[in-house]
Amino acid sequence: MMYLAALVAIVFFYGVVIAISGTAELSADVRKSMPPEDIETIYEELKWRRQIGLLMILITQFPIMTYLCFYL
Repeated sequence: MMYLAALVAIVFFYGVVIAISGTAELSADVRKSMPPEDIETIYEELKWRRQIGLLMILITQFPIMTYLCFYL
């Protein structure tokens, strides 16, 4: 049970980190120096990163809720 708790904590932590890193914004200087296609690609990758981070957070909630429902 301790291994599962540690795994859930690690996945949750990485999910939070990935979700926060997906909220990054490009500065005005960087946007001026890049072509629009590259900017669009970067924003799509950041959107994907946010979604993956939130999915990891959501997945970790299932074992937590199961534990709370059945063992407490």
